[in-house]
Amino acid sequence: MIAESLNMSVGSVFTIMTEDLKKKKLCARFVPHTLTTEQKEHRIASSEDLIAAADEDPNFLKTIVTGDESWCLEYDPETRRQSSEWTSPGKGRPMKVRASKSKTKTMLLVFFDSRGIIHHEFLRQGSTVTGAFYKDVLHRLLKRMRRIPPLETFVLNFMQTSLLVLNISSNLQTFDSINGNQEIKYCSFITLGKEFPSLPYSQ
Repeated sequence: MIAESLNMSVGSVFTIMTEDLKKKKLCARFVPHTLTTEQKEHRIASSEDLIAAADEDPNFLKTIVTGDESWCLEYDPETRRQSSEWTSPGKGRPMKVRASKSKTKTMLLVFFDSRGIIHHEFLRQGSTVTGAFYKDVLHRLLKRMRRIPPLETFVLNFMQTSLLVLNISSNLQTFDSINGNQEIKYCSFITLGKEFPSLPYSQ
């Protein structure tokens, strides 16, 4: 693009950029989200709280349950290397029609701790990820957590939602969290005295 706009050869532009101007071309680093200063400070504060808790209790990290979500395509098209074939000498390169990515996909939600996966489920076709949806997911997760070898306290860390501290043996109480711009009331969850910054779902 620079060579075309200046009507110069690509080689001349490359020499000027690298030898005269001492510049180098770098690929962009993709990040999940662009965070504001306040959001970055919230994440730092949460991380510092977790580090402090781990320093106080060597078993703290074993009580963390974290979850994430990912889109799963119905199929992935073959790469050029995957579609390579053994050919005889003198035979031309095999040709294949480039396949497009699958338009059919479903969302996978996975929750795991230091021992492995605790619970996973797929988003039903036609469903939308809302506060009510996550409320039901958390209830099913809690039921699953009650069936595994007991750890009295869990720190439930969502990659996309707030950081919660749960006591699975507590009486029914209500916990308020934010999902997008909606207020969600979760039953059966109780915070245990630790306060962590609450981030909106989109962050």
